[in-house]
Amino acid sequence: MMRFREYLRKSFVVSLISVCILVPTQVFCVSPKTVNYFLKWQLTSEEVNVLANWNMLILDMEQQVKNPELLKQFRQKNPDIIILAYITPQEILKNASSVDSTMRRKLASNINESMYLYDTNGNKLSYWPGTYLLNVTNVSVRNTISDFVAQDILSSGLWDGVFYDNAWGSLDWAIPGGNVDFDRNGTNDLLGSGNAVWTEATKQLYKETRKKIGKETIMVGNGWTDMYADVLDGMMI
Repeated sequence: MMRFREYLRKSFVVSLISVCILVPTQVFCVSPKTVNYFLKWQLTSEEVNVLANWNMLILDMEQQVKNPELLKQFRQKNPDIIILAYITPQEILKNASSVDSTMRRKLASNINESMYLYDTNGNKLSYWPGTYLLNVTNVSVRNTISDFVAQDILSSGLWDGVFYDNAWGSLDWAIPGGNVDFDRNGTNDLLGSGNAVWTEATKQLYKETRKKIGKETIMVGNGWTDMYADVLDGMMI
């Protein structure tokens, strides 16, 4: 686990260096590892047989409810496999309270109206179809998400860590029109330092999560930025 964790840290830096300035230093310092991003809520024994051949799996958090025994089978077939729980920290399904997902319903029960992201007209904002954005600049959102990851996901003992989707380097590109009101005072916060406020809040979420899950638990993000390199163990780009 520790060697693979170190590989993740090196991969974060190497990927960005090779992509951004075309200097592939350290590319060959570690052997290649394979990762499978498999987000179905269902899982079969046949799929386990195939997926167990990968070094790392990113699986939806719902698997711990629907298929805990199949998660254990991965380790029986591949004792060195790393399994991360997928969650979106900055958005939630519009129908999360009624969807066929125990984990999403449980998370939704802790979300109130003040925790969504709004525009200056009081409308909830959405990035991905069928979801509402959450306001990560709100301390209640960060506390709720980090507590959920630590207490409801990782406490199951079925995971090696968490995969936080959408580790954005800015917010404006995801919001058509760029109209965001963090504090709901009627002012468009993206016209000023809104992007910096958002990314700093995202980094704070990662820091708070780290305090709750410990130093040895893996935490990986998803995005095209290196601004979280000091708080994440790796990034899928």
